[in-house]
Amino acid sequence: MEFSVAGLGGYQPEDIKHLIDRLHTKDALRFLDLEITGGEEIVPGIVCYPANAHTDGSMLISVDTDQGQVVITGDVIYDIHDQIVAPFGSKQDQEPTHTGHHTGPRRHEKAAIKRILDMADFILPAHDVPAAVKHAEVIGRWHGDIPGGQLDELESPCWFPVCSSC
Repeated sequence: MEFSVAGLGGYQPEDIKHLIDRLHTKDALRFLDLEITGGEEIVPGIVCYPANAHTDGSMLISVDTDQGQVVITGDVIYDIHDQIVAPFGSKQDQEPTHTGHHTGPRRHEKAAIKRILDMADFILPAHDVPAAVKHAEVIGRWHGDIPGGQLDELESPCWFPVCSSC
């Protein structure tokens, strides 16, 4: 909020006025000092964590479901394919790439993506189709409701074609 209210994010006043109004309304807003607490359970099964990526104050929201852990990533992940599945411009194995839209260090954004992959069974980015995750790797794209819906599995990469049946 501090970022947008300060005019640094390019937000128009009419888009953020409701935030200012809530600041002056008793019990209408709750601040989470996630950079200090490291995470906070706001209701049973829903935990907010600091993303330390994209913009100051960005957070990850983890939700326990019957089918596993769902992580709402906000703007930390814009494009699952180009950032995680086949990271654009990355030369290292399983090294995600950042969005390019950030106010902090790129390594913080990469660390946030790795944290998401470590904790999630499902990833819900703000700007892309959800994904299913297993052992910190995206295994498919999710269409429809979570839980429920349909998983379109990704093809596994063929790392060693000489000794396998790819």
